[in-house]
Amino acid sequence: MVQFFLDLARWPYGKGATCFTVLTDGGREALEAILDRIWWTIFLLDLDGSCWEIVRHPDEPCVKCQLHKELARLGRRAYLVAFLTGRAVAQLRKFGMLLRRIVAFCQFGAEKWEKGKQQDLVLVPPGLDHAIAELRARLALAGLAVSIEEKRHGVAGHWALGTSMTGIEQVMALFQQVADELGMACHPGNGVVELTPKGLNKKVSGTAIIRQFVGDEVLADFVDTFTDEELVVYRQLCAHLGTPKRKKVLRLQKLFRFVYVGDSAPDVPVGQLFRYLRDRGYHVLLVVVAGHQPLEELADVVVGDSDGTLHVLRDVGIHARPWWRPGRSHSGKAA
Repeated sequence: MVQFFLDLARWPYGKGATCFTVLTDGGREALEAILDRIWWTIFLLDLDGSCWEIVRHPDEPCVKCQLHKELARLGRRAYLVAFLTGRAVAQLRKFGMLLRRIVAFCQFGAEKWEKGKQQDLVLVPPGLDHAIAELRARLALAGLAVSIEEKRHGVAGHWALGTSMTGIEQVMALFQQVADELGMACHPGNGVVELTPKGLNKKVSGTAIIRQFVGDEVLADFVDTFTDEELVVYRQLCAHLGTPKRKKVLRLQKLFRFVYVGDSAPDVPVGQLFRYLRDRGYHVLLVVVAGHQPLEELADVVVGDSDGTLHVLRDVGIHARPWWRPGRSHSGKAA
């Protein structure tokens, strides 16, 4: 409560524009809408490579205090701030990222943390222990230096910064081989490759999360693009997350705005989901850390690194209109 009144006293709304560039007309319209009513905005954030840099040892990321500060600010002002990450809940707890008012969808949505409670949203894949043992044995036999990260619903392999392209291709091929043999899915990322249950990815989990705010009808055409395995997982996620009440959705759905921050290949389907929502009249803003061309082509804002992400979160947080002030345009003039 004390922090809330401090915010009111220091609020810089209307005292300058945001200091990042929006590349698209749809993005500029979305930013206007987000700044005008941030309390209806859903922030969905990737973490590794987006909110902090990829590091040599994946268990020791440099999580800046400024990130906690900006997330706490957004948590007080936005409708929802959520992580959608390959990390496990236990790791986020170790990194100090399980913050008040934050919801974490971990392992690509396989587990959820909210208000101190952890919940499995999909079944643990059979044969996971065997997959981990196979990967360790084959990596050792090939002489590949990869850090294995064991998770409840999958396994990830992190290679060191500076690993040659040939070495990376060997790691990717080995993970894909094990995935094919054991009926799992292989997801290449930024400095990492992951094995998860088939059908579990950010496309599916992101859609299930967004469904809570826009309902089934809006997403029907997008869900039609899912594979059979993705549909099975999607239904599991929806069963756990609950079905939104139709009357409530129809009353509130157009009020919501959406922001996504990502940096690599697993985030591309979420970018496509956001473009799909924009085509249906929703305000969406896609922020991308430079480095993956297919994702950059979908972006409304491109930043150079995780510090750029912090600047975007900070600017949106401090320039958004407080609920108790009359509406203004982005330039600060009365609407």
